[in-house]
This record gives sequence, structure tokens and C-alpha cells, in this order.
Amino acid sequence: MLSSKNGKGLSRQTSEKIHRFSIRRMKVGVVSVIATSMFLTSNNVAEAQEIVEEPAMTSVSVEEAIEEPVAVETSAEITAIEESVSNVEENAVAVEETTVEEVGNDETLKDVEVELVNDATFGDQALEHVEYLSEEIGSRVVGTEGETKARDYIIKELQSYGYDPVLMPFEFVNKDVTYNSNNIIAYKKGEMLKEVIVGAHYDSVNSGGSLGADDNASGVGVVLEMAQRLLNVPTKYSIKFVAFGAEEIGLQGSKAYAAQMSEEEINNTVAMINLDSLIAGDKMYIHAGLGGDYWVRDQAFDIADALGIEGMVPNPGLNPEYPYGETGDWSDHAPFNKLGIPIMYFEGTNWNIGELDGYDQTEKFGPIFHTGMDSLTFLNENYPGRVEHRLYSFSANLYNLLINMTAPEDKLEVDIPSEDKMPGDDQNEDKNENIEDKNDQLDVASAEVDVISPASVATLPETGETNIAPVVATILASLGIASIIYSKKK
Repeated sequence: MLSSKNGKGLSRQTSEKIHRFSIRRMKVGVVSVIATSMFLTSNNVAEAQEIVEEPAMTSVSVEEAIEEPVAVETSAEITAIEESVSNVEENAVAVEETTVEEVGNDETLKDVEVELVNDATFGDQALEHVEYLSEEIGSRVVGTEGETKARDYIIKELQSYGYDPVLMPFEFVNKDVTYNSNNIIAYKKGEMLKEVIVGAHYDSVNSGGSLGADDNASGVGVVLEMAQRLLNVPTKYSIKFVAFGAEEIGLQGSKAYAAQMSEEEINNTVAMINLDSLIAGDKMYIHAGLGGDYWVRDQAFDIADALGIEGMVPNPGLNPEYPYGETGDWSDHAPFNKLGIPIMYFEGTNWNIGELDGYDQTEKFGPIFHTGMDSLTFLNENYPGRVEHRLYSFSANLYNLLINMTAPEDKLEVDIPSEDKMPGDDQNEDKNENIEDKNDQLDVASAEVDVISPASVATLPETGETNIAPVVATILASLGIASIIYSKKK
């Protein structure tokens, strides 16, 4: 976990208030559509009909439009419409006020058939990976032998499951020193070509003798377990499992990955799920990104409730820089959040103590990561059972989320391929051939691994997005009509 703070929280909070006010204004517009439809059916407002036929009202102000007479037979109909508008608007505002600060409120998951798997062995494989990465390899600082050993271990594990992992090398400069590191990518095809990125960083620090068990062998362990469990399990979305390099020196791996994404690939990415520092903190958190969409986070809370996993909570929002349910831009989710990709972040810490920023993970010892306390030995001695409980909880939640998650726009859309061929196989085969022609051979752990440059990372076809311009135009026109009726009544 990169221990820096985000100074843009206050401006973010202001933007959020403006955004919510805009949403409320839109709801009034929707109410206006309902009222207009009811009124026009009686054929009593000829002038209003003319306005509807001319939705572009830029040349006529609201005040000028109100000066035109509106003929009605009685005031009873207007009174009834006004009461209806008032009731519907009050209900809309009430819904906003009761859901905006809640979690587990996204209906897209609750409205679809959910398949739940509750396996008592969730987290067991993750624990084995944590033990090897932290106890056998130990510190994994960028540019050291430990980082190289961790990279080789991850590649070897992915290959043993049946994946063909790809290396994405990148270079960066820090304090006038040039470093080289790698992201490791494993691809699982789903029923749709849209993708979910599931990532964790594999580098660590060695501050105070840290072995990086919590930060972040824990995240890598869960990612590897998910890759193994899900390889032959049907999932709606295709999944890219990514082990990021050099997170501890400024999120370099995730920044390199995000920087090479084309607009097409960004649009094709449903969500990014980040796992960082899972096993040491007093509490388990599920976050959305600053200013980002909530639906992935909410569905993860729905899964926790359905599985009976207790103790998963949102950021309480005690620090105004980090609103309720959101987190700062200090881990590998940040570059994707800035691209507008919905993110969800699993974290173990304590947002109720210290400076209320999640940095103080425990009441008893404060921060565990970046200290000599970040080892399985220390955690097991001082928090018996916590490591196993955290790994089980996060693994069970993530597995069930990945087999059930449904983006709002895909609620009724399932692109099911034939058994013989997946959509886009021709394109993928061509791209794979091109990559194979360009790739250099790298001897890693006595195995051949594909190496690609950021510019040649394969992208999948963009899925179409609905054009909402006509809907917006209709709502704006109807809002004008409602204003005319209400003003004449007054």
C-alpha cells in the first residue's frame, strides 16, 4: 500500500454535492414527463402540444413562453396534476436521501438469478501463497532479487493452472535512478468480451525488516487463488488477472498498464477490482473510488450479506476528505478510477482511529504494513485466527462476485457464445499471432513466457453504448411544459 494521502477530497465532496443536485433536477424532469403525459391526453393544452413538437427551445426563454395564454376548461385537472407531481417528486427525493448514503442498495444484482458458492476451503490456497511470498522469498523491493523471485513464482503458478501469462515490462525513473519492472497478466475468457481487471501488487518494502505478508502477499495470494478456481468456471465477463510491479514507488505498474489502454479497451472494461493489505487490519472494508461508481462495491456487499460474512463495512466517512464508502487514490485502483472505470477495493485496516484515513490499521499497534510487524509470525502471535478469517472472507466474496456481478447496462444483456466458438475468436487469433511474431523469448523459471510492450497489449472489440440524447431532449422539453402549467396555476 502506498502510504500517501489524497489532498483533493474537499473539492471532490463539493463536486459530489453538485452532482447530487443535478440528479435531483433530472428527477424533477422525469416527474414533468409524467405530468405532461396525463395532461395532454385530455387535449386541453394546444399551446403545450406546439412546444412538444419543437423540442429545441433555445431561442425562447421560460419567461417568454409563460406569457402565451394556456386554455383549460377547469382548474380541477391542474390541481390534480399538481398534487400528483408533488407526491411523485417527494417520493423521488425520499429515495435519494435514503439510498445515497447506504451500501448494498444496487438492484442490478438482486434482480438477477444469483449463484452462490460457499466453500469452507476459500482462502486456503491464498494462505499458501502468502507463506511462500513472505516467508520463503521475503522482502520484494523493486529492482532486487526478491522482486524477481516473486515474479517468477507468480508466472510459474499461473502456468501450472493452465494459463499462458504475459509479461508487460515497463521502465521508470525515481530519484534519478532508472528502474525496470514487470506486470504479469493472465486472461480468462468469459461469456462476454467485456472485461474485469482483478489486480494486486507483488512488490513490497523492507522497512524495519518487513516481509510484506500483509502488504501485499495477501492480495497476490487471493488473486492467484481466484485465477486457479475460476479457470474453468463460466463467468459472464472475461477476466484479466494482473500482478502489478512497483506499486510501492508511486503505483508504477498500474500507471503503466492504464497508460497503454486504448479508448476502446477502456470502454470495454466493466470494472477494476484491487486487493491490497488484507490480513492485518482490525476491520474489513469494501470501497468505491473517489467520485466513482458504487455498483461494484454495492454488489460486493450484497454478496457478503448473502453468504453471511460478517464484519465487512464501508469507510464511515469520518474524514471529510474521503466520503462515506469511498477511498483515497493511494493503491493500484487509482489510475483506473481516473480513467472513469468503476473500481472496487478490498482492504483490511481501521478508518475509525488515528487521522481517520485508514493508515492506522490496528488500535493496538497502529500501522502494520511498512514495519517489521508485517510478517505471518507477528500476526499469528498477536491476532490468532485473523489471517485465516480475512483470507476466507475476501476470497469467498470475490469468487462469488466474479461469477455473479452484472453491470447496470448489462442487466438484460447476455452475449452467450456458441460452444464451438467465442465471439471475437478470429480477432483474438490474429492478435495472438501478431504478438507471438513480435515477442522476444524470456527464460523465466525454466519456462517460456510471452513478453509484450505496452503499445501491443491486445484489446477487445468495443461494445455499443446507448445514445441517450433523445431522452435528454424529451425530458428538457417536458420540464418546460410543467413549468408553464405550474406558473399559470399560481
